[in-house]
Amino acid sequence: MSSARTGVLECNGLPIPYSESGEGQPVIIFPAGEGMLFDDLAAALATHHRVLVLDVPASTGKPQDFAEKLVPELARIGVGSFSVIGVSRGATLALAQAMYTPEQVQRLILVSPLRALAQNQELESRLSDIKAPTLVLVGTLDRSGSREAGRTFREKIPTCHLLLVYEAGHAIAADRHDACLSPIGEFLEQGEGFIVFHDSQMIRP
Repeated sequence: MSSARTGVLECNGLPIPYSESGEGQPVIIFPAGEGMLFDDLAAALATHHRVLVLDVPASTGKPQDFAEKLVPELARIGVGSFSVIGVSRGATLALAQAMYTPEQVQRLILVSPLRALAQNQELESRLSDIKAPTLVLVGTLDRSGSREAGRTFREKIPTCHLLLVYEAGHAIAADRHDACLSPIGEFLEQGEGFIVFHDSQMIRP
């Protein structure tokens, strides 16, 4: 991200480098790692929010331990409550954050979550504990299993809405930049006020 500030958090015995830009209500992003483009969207969100993109190692130990220990580290840099975005494999940490530190998480957004995540018994058993309004974005051309994961989350997370992004594969941010950015920005600002189709909880841009 342009004009980003950098730093390092210490969480669960691991150094977590992060990039930060913008001002306003904090948004924590757990990216997918190499091969998934999300920097442009993070930069765009930073025009209205304080955005922190965390470079988390693939192995973090138990998700609950990581989520709980991340909170005081974020508080150390002035982040008390925040929204969280998880992209692809990064959705695991985003979900854990909403499950185990519900008082801190204002909004939860999952972009192309992996099917294996919805089949994780430990996490699946706790989906009903998530209090934050949740938005799941899945591309209609995604063949990775993200659509199945999205349907599971919509059924089991109390306040969850599934958005199908047409003509997008797994890398929604690259395939349909504006169709990805617009609903994320609106959901961060308005929460459920952004949702139109309350009966089905399915949104099609």
